[in-house]
Parts: sequence; structure tokens; C-alpha cells
Amino acid sequence: MVNPFSLPSPFAAVLLVASGLLLSGCCANDVCDCNDADADAVELRFASSFSNTGLNTDLDTVVIQRFAVPLPTGGKPDVVTLIRTAARSRDSIRLNNGTPFPQISTTRLDGYRYVLQYYVTRPGNKPVLTTLLNISEIKLEGSIDGNGCCTCYNNSKKTVFTRRDGFSQDSAFDLKQAPRVLKVTK
Repeated sequence: MVNPFSLPSPFAAVLLVASGLLLSGCCANDVCDCNDADADAVELRFASSFSNTGLNTDLDTVVIQRFAVPLPTGGKPDVVTLIRTAARSRDSIRLNNGTPFPQISTTRLDGYRYVLQYYVTRPGNKPVLTTLLNISEIKLEGSIDGNGCCTCYNNSKKTVFTRRDGFSQDSAFDLKQAPRVLKVTK
């Protein structure tokens, strides 16, 4: 009777050790550092007027609406309200596949259009939402590059089309060129 708990044959043991060595030499010791999580991100940097304190205080509350393209019948936009404190007044906002909105299915950043708004407060009146910027389209192109052990996404094109109220044409910004940010002004 053959013992099922006996050691494998010498040939099988050599094959097992050799395949383990081959696999550990290829990919197991490589750190795959792609930094591709932000490859599609669109950074919005605010450039509005500054107060006497040097702080950007007039854009303390920013409302971002995200509309699916094309908008389904009866569809409503996703809305995020960001409160920007004095400590964060000089920061930027990053639109990405999962930020500030959660990613829905496999729809990427370019499957939506965005509207940025802020509150205008006049003495004696309720604050009124005012449109700051319309992002009518985002065009992204990229590919998956790999070397056998590490596969990364490489963004090759990132163009943002914006429209300001009162203008009939879109402006195009190539965010693969410097300064790589979209400056937002009032």
C-alpha cells in the first residue's frame, strides 16, 4: 500500500523548487509603483480675489454638480458641496474617477460633465448659487503598458472643454501641457 503522506518523488521536488525560484525571480520581488491612480485627474486651482488678510475667502463653499453624458431621461445630477475653510483657502479641488464623487460602475471621468458653482451673498438677501464654470466635456486617451510583471495605465491625452456663462464657444485646455491644472477665476 502506498502512503499518501510520503514525500514527493525527487523529480517532482526538483520541479517544485525550480518553478518557485523562477516565479520569485520574476515578479514577486518587484514593486509595481505605477502612480496611475491620478492619471486622469483634473485639478482645479482657484485664482479669485484675495482679501486684506491674504486669504481666498469669497469661495468658501463650492458646489459641484456631475451630469451623466448623455443625461438619462428624468436623471438628476450628483451634487457635492465642499466647504473650504481658511486653512484650505489656497488649495485646489481634484476631479477624478472616484473623487469627489464615488465611481459608478466603470464610467470614468470623461463620462460626465460638471458644473462648478458658489454662493453669492448680498446684504439682506439669501445666498444665491452662481455658476463659476461649466466643464462641458473631458477627453481622455490612454493605454495599458506592461513588462510582464507590472502593468500600468498611461494617460496620453487629457483635454478639458469649458464654457463660461455668456460665452457661446468652449475653451479647450490641454492638461498634458504645463501648467497641468485648470485655473478657475470668478
